[in-house]
Amino acid sequence: THEMPPADRHPAIYVVRDGRSALVSHAHYVREILGRDFTLAEVIEGKVGQSWSAHVRAWMRRPHTLLVRYEDLASGNAATLKNIADFIGKPQLNRFDISFEALHAISPAFFRSGSDSANILEMDGEAQRLFERLHGETLRTLGYDRGRGQEAGARVNA
Repeated sequence: THEMPPADRHPAIYVVRDGRSALVSHAHYVREILGRDFTLAEVIEGKVGQSWSAHVRAWMRRPHTLLVRYEDLASGNAATLKNIADFIGKPQLNRFDISFEALHAISPAFFRSGSDSANILEMDGEAQRLFERLHGETLRTLGYDRGRGQEAGARVNA
């Protein structure tokens, strides 16, 4: 779900992350993995790929889409895993046992920190104000507060 949603009506699972953390993570990816020179402000402004808010809102409007919060999925939240199983019509067969530490050991440059709080702390006051101006409304619509993300669960668009 890194791309804009397709125009079809096939079921899809959209994983959304706190936009502040997602954009800091994306800025690191662009600089460190792709080797491109962009500032965090340019990433927040949507000059490097899509605007985070435009991307999220497009997926939120798409029918037959289950919206899952990254934080809930990464923690193995039982309700989130059940929502996914129900959405795809299959029971969860195995215990959720994927740890960030294991992923980081495989590819430390790609799986950098896995922490929303650490990513958000990388934003200086100017970046935070820019994000709030451009994406604050979308962030709150998803149930994230201005500090750390809060539980909001999953949602299905019929």
